[in-house]
Amino acid sequence: MTIEFRKVQSAKGEKSILIDVSFSTGNAPLFMVFGDSGAGKTALLRLINRLDEVQSGEVLIDGRSIQDYPPVGLRKKVGMIFQEPRLLEATVEYNIMFAVKYHGMTLDLPRLLDRVGLAGYALRNTSDLSGGEKQRVAIARALAVNPEILLMDEPTSSLDERSAIAIEDLLLDLTTDGNLNVLFVTHDIRQLKRLGAPGIFLSKGRVVFQGDLTTYLEGRHV
Repeated sequence: MTIEFRKVQSAKGEKSILIDVSFSTGNAPLFMVFGDSGAGKTALLRLINRLDEVQSGEVLIDGRSIQDYPPVGLRKKVGMIFQEPRLLEATVEYNIMFAVKYHGMTLDLPRLLDRVGLAGYALRNTSDLSGGEKQRVAIARALAVNPEILLMDEPTSSLDERSAIAIEDLLLDLTTDGNLNVLFVTHDIRQLKRLGAPGIFLSKGRVVFQGDLTTYLEGRHV
């Protein structure tokens, strides 16, 4: 699926957050949004599933404005993973099935847990899990409703490098079958190089580059 921003502006109060942002993910199953803290990366993601609204301009999915989707339907189509897993203090099964039942769906839970590397974790309480395991539960919960797009807002920022790489490997696996598109936000140049996906460089609310970010940043000696 293609996500496109056309001259998008957003603001918080009188402060501009995104300024004339235009880009397209094209056919890339994994697309990166790179930039320093305060660049507007999270704000950009929040516009895609209408957690916030654009001030002007347009956001489209496969050529259709997101304004044409009811918010609940859009958020089923477009899942989001936050920096810190937002889980209920309950079993892994309860956390995942809560979302499934909300949307009136059914699920092969063992198959999903195996897919995200959590086979046998259904009855484990989330309070007993490591940070990396909690993030896998959050990913499983998002995948449970069959989204077409997954927004990931620095999902490994609080993890050690080994756990972060494990999540990256899972992400690359999830995007290989062509059924899921991921927008991945990071400020970590090492992570950007490991994932090796195209994307945009966001700085002070503006897109300053789109394309091969690794080559671009190496040319700037970042």
